[in-house]
Order: sequence, then C-alpha cells, then structure tokens
Amino acid sequence: MRTKAAAYREAGDTVVEVFADFGAVRQQSDQPMTLSFTAPDDTVDELRDHSVDGSPLETEVQYVDIEGTRLYVLEVNDKGADRRLLVAGGVDHQSLSNYTDTTGAARTVVRSATGTVGLDLHHADRSPFLADLG
Repeated sequence: MRTKAAAYREAGDTVVEVFADFGAVRQQSDQPMTLSFTAPDDTVDELRDHSVDGSPLETEVQYVDIEGTRLYVLEVNDKGADRRLLVAGGVDHQSLSNYTDTTGAARTVVRSATGTVGLDLHHADRSPFLADLG
C-alpha cells in the first residue's frame, strides 16, 4: 500500500493512508452490510480534512486472507480532485461468513474510537467484500 501511495503522490495526487486498528462487520435490518473500521484520531481528522464531497468515486476492493482474517485494502479514487484514499483493515472470517449467502448493498465506515466518522462510503454491491469466502 505504501508503494502505491508513493507512486500516486509522485504523480501529483493527494493521498490519505488509513491503517485501521480494528474492523468489524454488521447489518441492521433493512440496512446495507456495514464494514466498520476504527482508526486513530489523527487519521480520522485527516480523512475529514479531505472529505469526499459527493463527486464520483471509484472504489477498488483488494484483499488477502491470512489465518482466519480477511485483510482489505480499499482504494478510493476521487478523480475530480486528484485524491486517493487508501484504507487497510481486517475482519475475521467467522464474522464475514454470516453474510456469504446474502446480496445487496454494502457500506464502509472509518471512525475514531470516540465515534467521529472520517469516511462513509456506500457500495451498490457487497459481493467484492465476500468473494471466495463460501
């Protein structure tokens, strides 16, 4: 992730890197499946400083499975502002397995331990987050 971030910076993009301390998945009735990542306060503040203002975004979901945990790297590209957000965090397979037979939207939230939201992304399809888990 750091190599990608350095390349984007060299190309002139603004880059915010997020390394989550904790990750979880949940879904309340009639709501999207939500991946919730907790990050340090200063990182959340930086995300808020570079808040996504409704311009079109592309989100690429990458992952690797290691010892019962899915480690995600979400690459968010805000082309209108030459801005990249790179979010890394893990969620245990057991939690994700509750959603492998489901369909619908997903949401990614990055917040501080005190609940301050730095990033709230909405995804039309949850399948990229659950691929190859079943």
